[in-house]
Amino acid sequence: MLKSFFDNVFSIYLVFQQHGSIGQFDFITLLTNIVASFALFKVAEILTEITMIAFFEDSKGYKYHVFDPKNV
Repeated sequence: MLKSFFDNVFSIYLVFQQHGSIGQFDFITLLTNIVASFALFKVAEILTEITMIAFFEDSKGYKYHVFDPKNV
């Protein structure tokens, strides 16, 4: 009974092949990726603020709460 169950099972067979050397860590590449991710977060923040100012119904109130010098 158990053998006939496994005879009709289909699956995906994954093979991982490693090329190159193992154990190399490049600190400069890590720093580059971290800085790039922070830059992309800042770009996303700026685009979100522009969108909120342009399309939000209460954009004057949004500008007041976000860009108020007392909140800084």
